[in-house]
Amino acid sequence: MIAKKGDIVKCVFLDHCENSDDPIEFILYGRLIQKTRAKLVIDCWEYADIEEKHDENEQRFTIVRSAVSELTKLVEI
Repeated sequence: MIAKKGDIVKCVFLDHCENSDDPIEFILYGRLIQKTRAKLVIDCWEYADIEEKHDENEQRFTIVRSAVSELTKLVEI
């Protein structure tokens, strides 16, 4: 399944870890906002009604593609 912009996704990725020899695996769920060769941009906290958006009370994460071990489309928008 190939995820595209706007889809709700599950992203499994390795993140850096301080004072350790190994990275830590994390899972991020959210809407895929941008997908390039180098990165995925995922919003995990956004307004359900875009017309009600009035501030920057949203959470956006940029994950480098080389750290991603799994990207699963959960809901197609």
